Amino acid sequence: QWPESNGMGGRDRLEFAPIVDLRKRFTMPEREYTPRTCIIVVEVEKETEPIQVGLVVDGVSEVLAVDDDQIEEHGTLGTVPDNRYISGLAKVDGDVKILLDIQGVFDVDMLAEYKEAA
Repeated sequence: QWPESNGMGGRDRLEFAPIVDLRKRFTMPEREYTPRTCIIVVEVEKETEPIQVGLVVDGVSEVLAVDDDQIEEHGTLGTVPDNRYISGLAKVDGDVKILLDIQGVFDVDMLAEYKEAA
């Protein structure tokens, strides 16, 4: 039986988010899921409200908080043939991290349709 309330005065509601495998999105070769495979939940901006999306990734090695002053424009990145999904570079503790442009990776209208269908 479903609980009547979450204790905050409202009825509990299940939220569903579309799940997108980033390997498929970037047309990379498929790989079997392993114990390191993760789903990362991100918010993608839509005109009226943000949409939560689950991203299937091969693994996560670290989670960082990056300040705005640590982020630089990515320029052309030389050897990267298609950098339209890269929002910038972050310099953290002497290392350089490539930042993915989550907003640019998705067709937001398509994601909204998936969310409504759920």
